[in-house]
Amino acid sequence: MKLKEVGQFILGKDEYRLKDLNAIQELDRSFVMAAKCRFLASARLKHIGIFASRTTIILSLGLIFIPLMQIAGLHLSFPERLLNVLQIFLAISVLVYSVINSQARYSVRSEKLNQCGDKIKELQRELSYRIKNNDNPIYSEFHKRYVDIEVDAENHSRLDYQFARLDLISIYHLSGLRRLVVLVIAYFRKATTFLGPAAMFLIVFTIILDILKIWTPLSNILVPLMPEG
Repeated sequence: MKLKEVGQFILGKDEYRLKDLNAIQELDRSFVMAAKCRFLASARLKHIGIFASRTTIILSLGLIFIPLMQIAGLHLSFPERLLNVLQIFLAISVLVYSVINSQARYSVRSEKLNQCGDKIKELQRELSYRIKNNDNPIYSEFHKRYVDIEVDAENHSRLDYQFARLDLISIYHLSGLRRLVVLVIAYFRKATTFLGPAAMFLIVFTIILDILKIWTPLSNILVPLMPEG
């Protein structure tokens, strides 16, 4: 094997498996990709919604936990004034975070994208059946029906398209280093969508550990800054 061929093998390919398709066959392939992207987008929003709702629960429990520890009369790492400030911070965080999540409407958007994917998949099956049976499907007819379906839901993101390319190996040939790069970037971008909820969860977890004197990074910084008396 020549050095150039070895380099091409390691680098991999990034292309459609089937080429020289006619217009109606390309439309059929695009329907498969579009349905897959909608399903992936639906799952992504559903997971974000679940994680966000659980983060809201953790914030609320943290807000309840502080006064309970005060009532119990435990020796906490924060003075009372600082504990009151933390309670106000958590209360505002719960309020703001709840408003943001309600406006995002993750569950509603996820359901609409899933329904859109189902409709596109059904349309693709009909088109594929007519192609196999040489029924001469009309391009403009199916394209119009696709557009009518698409307007019912938001579009998928670039992230969903990248995962669709990775999953649909029967359609897309993505191999070697090219596949690795797409895989790393896709999972990195997916992880960043959870940064907000994860950051709020870590803040609450750190505050609780600090109050109980298990791990005290906040009190070591804040308590010395408080005025004496």
